[in-house]
Amino acid sequence: MIRFILLSTLLLCSHVFAHTEQNPLLGTWYFISGEYTAEDGKVTKVDNSKFKALRTHSDNNFSAINMGMGEYKGFIEGSYTLKYDSHTLTGTIIEKPLKSSGKHLIGKTLKFDFVINGDIWTTQGQESNVYIKEVWQKLD
Repeated sequence: MIRFILLSTLLLCSHVFAHTEQNPLLGTWYFISGEYTAEDGKVTKVDNSKFKALRTHSDNNFSAINMGMGEYKGFIEGSYTLKYDSHTLTGTIIEKPLKSSGKHLIGKTLKFDFVINGDIWTTQGQESNVYIKEVWQKLD
């Protein structure tokens, strides 16, 4: 019986640690660059020389704050789920904003494909009528 309890505890602990290690988005990310393509084909490119943003991910929640030239640009926070391959670090993030300065995002489901290469996270997908591609760098 003691062996069963020890084995069960060991399996439970290893599952908890594996779950923590498996989520590659945990932590804080710094915006590097973005490319935004409107429905009419107009492309807007932004980098972190004039636009600053941070994203933080916990197990099931995310938040982000945006600044431009020292001026507050907005925030978003909500829940997310991941579907990904832990070997290639490619997959999909599905976000559900609960609060946002962009009120049109609240209650929507946003889906983005992503790849993580080292400490660089590249994400791309559609929000409303804009195709978004962003690059983020992990801070911690």
